[in-house]
Amino acid sequence: MILVTVQGFSDPSVDGKTIRLTPSNAAGTPMSSPANLGQTVARWRYRSGATNGVPARILPADCR
Repeated sequence: MILVTVQGFSDPSVDGKTIRLTPSNAAGTPMSSPANLGQTVARWRYRSGATNGVPARILPADCR
């Protein structure tokens, strides 16, 4: 998982908030174990960060 902090939008509803990016394989299974190292990431799943997350309304519809 990668945690991204949003910056530079001059919008207090998103600046400083977090988004979680989780890699998934072609079957849609999160790639979170050492066995997944070296495999191709088929898609990224986006979610609000667990702490100080971006409001769900800001995320694309398929990520809410």
